[in-house]
Amino acid sequence: MTEQGGWEANRGSDGWNGRPQLSRVLRTVALAGRYGRLHRLAVDRLFADDGDRVLDLGCGSGLNTKALAGAVGREGRVVGVDPRVRAVHEAREEAARVGGSCSVIRGASGPLPFPDGAFDRAFSTLGVRAVPDVRSAVTEVARVVRPGGRFVVLHARPFPTLPLAFLGPLVSPGSVESSERDPARDVPTFLERWFDTVHVERVGGSAFVATAELSG
Repeated sequence: MTEQGGWEANRGSDGWNGRPQLSRVLRTVALAGRYGRLHRLAVDRLFADDGDRVLDLGCGSGLNTKALAGAVGREGRVVGVDPRVRAVHEAREEAARVGGSCSVIRGASGPLPFPDGAFDRAFSTLGVRAVPDVRSAVTEVARVVRPGGRFVVLHARPFPTLPLAFLGPLVSPGSVESSERDPARDVPTFLERWFDTVHVERVGGSAFVATAELSG
């Protein structure tokens, strides 16, 4: 489990980890109280098979580890990556509880420490809010996912207008920078730039599930 330095988390994002009540508020507001159902939908969209290698981008405290490990079976591999020290510590504890080929690294702001095509699938649930440079992150995911692979993102855009705009910081810390009005952090835009096909499902409120595929 090699530490990779230099990937600084977005200001304020580390504070959600280690504070389960705040994390629940975040998920409830961002996903209109339907996190469990939407998470299952996102995992289904991943189409992971036994033996697949899955990258969990912005893995946080390891909320996805159990579901992803179950999807890829004993022969598969799940690797979480996150810039936040506290999150990585908690995610490693969760990986140890789940067992199997699960590991977690602290990600760097530069290239991900994996060769081209190292993963069959990539996954992210509300993890993009921790990534300081979404464009570079998506570019790197497109590089490390093999041809024919896919990247599934469950996320929520901050509410851009009143009366719900005041909830923006709950949906994404630093929401001024990450709001839908700033195309530099619009995740579907970058998915469309680097992946061959992208399907975005609006699932109510500000939430969406985006499935991006590379041609094989």
